[in-house]
This record gives sequence, structure tokens and C-alpha cells, in this order.
Amino acid sequence: MRRYPSPSALRRSDPDTRAYLLADMHLRNLQHELTDAVPRVREVLAGNAPRSIQDFLDQVIAAGHAMDWTLHFELGFFLGLEDSTAWAEVVANGIRKWMRDASAVDSWIAVRLPTDATRVLIGQRTQSLDQGPRLLRARLDDSRDATAPLRGPGIPYQVGRHFDAPMRHEWSVYTPWLQQ
Repeated sequence: MRRYPSPSALRRSDPDTRAYLLADMHLRNLQHELTDAVPRVREVLAGNAPRSIQDFLDQVIAAGHAMDWTLHFELGFFLGLEDSTAWAEVVANGIRKWMRDASAVDSWIAVRLPTDATRVLIGQRTQSLDQGPRLLRARLDDSRDATAPLRGPGIPYQVGRHFDAPMRHEWSVYTPWLQQ
């Protein structure tokens, strides 16, 4: 696992060193990965938000958060996103990161939006040469399981090896690390 210096620690180090340049490059790549495909997050960050991407990275690096697909969800919680479209973009970006993760053994992931428990985004890896990974949108039925509120903040998700429908009662919940 790559170790990232926090942006505040980087500002205090000597900019003329190779270590500084490499660390700065990795942090910039991480910032782009978190924000480039998410226009609504860029709008929030550009709108003089009291919390910046550097503040976010300082906190997650200090907390020892994994730099994996869940980091995208953490950014959504950190920014206090309430818009369903913004959350859909954040979740889709996290799923794209999950699909690129070579260490994951599962072939699909389903993630419910925290703002609308009936909306689900599904990422499916494929083994076909003529078709790449797919990101699908779906809706759960209006059953009590789909619309039941979560206990506290979190994002329900499922993973699986064979692509069958997400199971009604088998949702894990990603809960935020950082305190609001």
C-alpha cells in the first residue's frame, strides 16, 4: 500500500527534493481521481466551501483510511452532500475505482444511494475481450426492505462473484470514518 504524506506536511517540506516531487505528484493524482469525474463535487469545492480537498486528505491520511474505493464515499460524507445527483456521481466514481482494483475477487458490486435507498448503482467486471466493465443503474422495488431508513449514516452495498440479483437482506453498510 502506498503511503501518502498529508498536504499540510507536504507544504512544510523542502520543495527542491525528489521525495517532495513524488509525494506532490501522488497527491495531485489522488485529488484528480476524487474530483475529475464528479462535476457536482467540483462545484461544491469551487463554491468557497469551508472544507477543501486538502483538508479532506489531511484528515483521511491522518486517520489511516485506505486509499481505495470507499474514499470516494468518505468525501461525500465529508462535504455533507445532500443532493441525490451528487451522491450518484460520488458512488459511480467509487464503483469505477472498485472495478479497477485488481486485488478484489468479486465480479460485481451493488451500492444503494444514501439519499434514495431505492436507487442502486451496479458495477460489473467482465471477462470478455469485447466488453469492458459496466456500470448499471437499477431501482429496488418499493418493499419495506428497500425503503427502510438506515440507522445512522452509511451506504449499503453488496458484492458477489456470480451476477445474480442483489439479495434483499444481505446489505453491508459502509459507515464514515471522519467526524462531521
